[in-house]
Amino acid sequence: MGVNQLQAPGHGARGPGGLNDMAAKIEHAKGKLAKVSTRYLGEDRLAALAISIWSKNKRLQSCSPTSFLRALYEACQLGLDPTGVGNQGHIVAYRGEAKFIRGWGGVVTMAARRGINIDTFAVYDSDEFEVARYANDKGYFLGLHHVEKREDPETLGNVRAAYAVASCKDWEQPMIEVVWRHDVEKIRKNSASPNSPAWKEWYSEMARKTAVNRLAKRLPLFVEVKELNDEGKVEKRSVAINSVPYEDTYYDGSVGNKQIDAPIHGETIEHQAAPKPQSNEQLAAISDALELRNESPDIYAQVFGRKDITKMGRDELFSLIEKVKQLSIAAAQHAERETVEHKQSVEIQYNDRYPEGNKKNDYEEELGF
Repeated sequence: MGVNQLQAPGHGARGPGGLNDMAAKIEHAKGKLAKVSTRYLGEDRLAALAISIWSKNKRLQSCSPTSFLRALYEACQLGLDPTGVGNQGHIVAYRGEAKFIRGWGGVVTMAARRGINIDTFAVYDSDEFEVARYANDKGYFLGLHHVEKREDPETLGNVRAAYAVASCKDWEQPMIEVVWRHDVEKIRKNSASPNSPAWKEWYSEMARKTAVNRLAKRLPLFVEVKELNDEGKVEKRSVAINSVPYEDTYYDGSVGNKQIDAPIHGETIEHQAAPKPQSNEQLAAISDALELRNESPDIYAQVFGRKDITKMGRDELFSLIEKVKQLSIAAAQHAERETVEHKQSVEIQYNDRYPEGNKKNDYEEELGF
């Protein structure tokens, strides 16, 4: 962002690093914020929110002003409210630095802006709930059956699962992420505050949040952001939603977590740094893959399975795209041959049936054209 190096904050509202000093720094930064802002969150509103956040959070007041301004800059780029309203985003203190993180509501918000609708629900013991996964020659499918039965609070029971569903008019089928209670418990036990009021009083909301965050890891969602280069000029780049730090990224004393970063099937993996922004060539390939998914969903599902195309290496992505294209061409040629053979077969049957007549309309109707 090109934020100038600033002195560490002191104490007191009027001294260096105090509220008035920070307000002046925010006011000075509004010019840069204006250049990267979106229509969803302007620099004036963000500046007012920032002063409110800073004045109410003593931990943020102990962070470097530079890091706080950088966190504001990132919130401004994404157009997400950093105050926690709607769980769009937050600014948190971590090791003397202020960090912007997107909330699970931020995923829902950014997806909606791109025409993707995300719904999330909790499942109780009293509900009917089944998950069916199956594959056939038409591809891979995941189906849900959920009937809520909650008339009697006494028989409601506990939350036993949660799920998130992403749908888009351009997709053949929705994307679904299911997390069972043992998945949610894994997240809770390894969170910064496993016994916090949020987990005790709003377990269903925390379970729904977990489902959305898991879905976000493989959601083909990119956000175009503006940023300032070293010359102060505005450039645009695409950011994958799964590369934006989120609620489980920062902890007191540690960054990332083997258990939280583990796949749903339970294996643990080492924490990895956020992926580097994709090159234009990589983004173009991802766009091609998404088009192929819409054009040939069955073949795409057979080749790609459930792989996350935003995390694939260049060679693997290009290889699978080429394979889908080749199989699509072969399928089209096969369908064309079948059509010709069918037409010839019907024509022979027609000539045998009407050797002297030429009933064109009946002939075309019999062919099915």
